[in-house]
Amino acid sequence: LANQLYQNEHKHKIGEDGWTVKDNLRWRQEYAPPILRQMKEMLLKIKSQPRKYPPKSQMYKAANYMLNEWDGIEAITTGG
Repeated sequence: LANQLYQNEHKHKIGEDGWTVKDNLRWRQEYAPPILRQMKEMLLKIKSQPRKYPPKSQMYKAANYMLNEWDGIEAITTGG
């Protein structure tokens, strides 16, 4: 999912072919929300399975970290 975000982000470049910051924000608002929803669901699923992903596991810690930073991650759709 992170790779999907990355690939979409690099389809256009601000300043090339008349692509503006406003165009970029509209593009992010189009492609990012469904990917971010899937990503958040996956992270919450990891945290909800402590037997499979104990709180001290790297996977749990990574999911927890991303969820703690979620507002910043979602900011890509608001221009942040």
